[in-house]
Amino acid sequence: ASVKERAGPTFPIQVRGSTDRILEVPNTLFSRILEVIKGRITPEGEWKTKPILFTEAGAEGYLAQGERDYQAKDYDSALLMYRRAIEKKPDDVAAHLRLADVYMVQKAYKSAISEYRDILKRDNSVAAAHAGLGTAYFKMDEYDNAISEFEQALLLAPDVLKVRFEAYKGLGDVYVQQGKYEDAIDNYLRAEKIDNKHPDIYRSLGEAYLRVKDTQAAIRYFEEGLRLFPEKSEFRNKLASLYNESGRMYDSKGAYDEALKAFSRIIELRPEDDKLKTEAYRYVSTIYGKLGVIQFDKGEYERAIDSAKKAIEYNPNDEEGYLLIVKAYHKMKREADAVKVLKAYLEKSPENLYVLSHLGRLYYESVYDYPEAYKLYESAYHLAPGNIAIKQNFAAANLATGRFEQAFNLADEVLADGSISAEAKLNMKLVAVSALLLQGKRAEAFSELREFIRYYQFIPEDDERSWLYNGMKHFVSQNDQLEPIEETLILTLIDILESPQSEADKKLEKFESDLPEIFNQLLPGPPNRTSVASEYKIRETTRPRLGPPDRTSVAFAPTRFAASLAVPGLGHYLQGRYRRG
Repeated sequence: ASVKERAGPTFPIQVRGSTDRILEVPNTLFSRILEVIKGRITPEGEWKTKPILFTEAGAEGYLAQGERDYQAKDYDSALLMYRRAIEKKPDDVAAHLRLADVYMVQKAYKSAISEYRDILKRDNSVAAAHAGLGTAYFKMDEYDNAISEFEQALLLAPDVLKVRFEAYKGLGDVYVQQGKYEDAIDNYLRAEKIDNKHPDIYRSLGEAYLRVKDTQAAIRYFEEGLRLFPEKSEFRNKLASLYNESGRMYDSKGAYDEALKAFSRIIELRPEDDKLKTEAYRYVSTIYGKLGVIQFDKGEYERAIDSAKKAIEYNPNDEEGYLLIVKAYHKMKREADAVKVLKAYLEKSPENLYVLSHLGRLYYESVYDYPEAYKLYESAYHLAPGNIAIKQNFAAANLATGRFEQAFNLADEVLADGSISAEAKLNMKLVAVSALLLQGKRAEAFSELREFIRYYQFIPEDDERSWLYNGMKHFVSQNDQLEPIEETLILTLIDILESPQSEADKKLEKFESDLPEIFNQLLPGPPNRTSVASEYKIRETTRPRLGPPDRTSVAFAPTRFAASLAVPGLGHYLQGRYRRG
């Protein structure tokens, strides 16, 4: 048969078949006709410009044009040119080999096998045909035939490096599929010695080493592949995945320096997987936090601050990093430096709730700049009005800046939330009592004391005292609006809250026995006991009954955590917080 273009070249097509496979001939003929059409016409239906087809070129000319088309990845045109070369020179082994190569690229493995066999029928000593046939058999999952052909190629081509590379690489691929990973590695290494500038060999060696659980060797070959072929994203993505696994392993073993190297490398690699990048940033931040805690526990406060800053660099919302900075400076009695550092962070991120909370706590608890603390807590409150911890901070700041009614109302809102801990309720009850006393509402303040005592009974026996009261004590002791009895009363409540539970229990028992005397001092003269009792009953009915706090439902509160500045052994608590994932 032949295909003839109008006013153009003619393409003769000759197909042979054995009598026992005669039905395959029409299919083969159709495939050959389709090859001509695809070689001459673009997918858009236009004729391809191939001037050589309109001349009387020789086999070498068509072969050269085929090479140009092959390099341009126009495989259909290349196929047509190699066919023309074979028409001119039927025994041209190079043209037949290139024709088979095109079939391999197009994944037409049966056609490639047929072409390789035709070559070997003419000359069974063509090593490249044996190697190509081995690769085609491998693609068809005919592993025994593939091994036989690769071995034959090696015997026939002791000095032909290209063939030997393909054969060793092919044998390695077969052995991987057969689960013979050590044999695969051995053949890949032989191939690498022949050609160490081929991306496939680094990919294959990396994967094979992973099969024998030699992760470091796998990483070494993937890294070398990336160095030589930086445009190959597959190396970058594979390395990111491996560094993620090794980083997790090092982190779980406490080998933080090694873990940092692994996760930092992921960030450098910039893999396509966004999840891997995000996780790497999170881990790097967490590990720097862990290192900072270790350094803090050792008294290496400057180093702890540096680690905390790095943690924040990789995760600006790392609250523990900000707290670590505050704690370390506090230990060095350099609160002013802590303020300076946090203010710098606030300039970069003025709506960062963690920075606002910790900086506010510094002003409130250490610097005693209550107006500045109020501004910061007010900003945080406007950004997150539903956050209970921020509301607690804001209540205390309102109290310290003379906004007594607002302080009482905020404390009352917090107390209405059944999810907060008993200690948080006590803290807010302290604010409420203080606000009432400062407004001259002594009877109402006295009724709040009864509830304070009742709340205290629900503090668990193993509860740690984690609140700070430095700011409150300073405010009370410096306030000239309070009568001595009122000041003493508030400071006594603070003393109970700050004391270890065994001591606090005794102090509360004494305080409770002193209540009649306190009552008489607060309300001298004939007391209106009915109004006090009525006030107490009103509060009992308008507020939910207090039950044992549900500590599992308490959301993490920045205030409570920040208030832990003076708690011994907080480093261990911090370390637990940093142990994520």
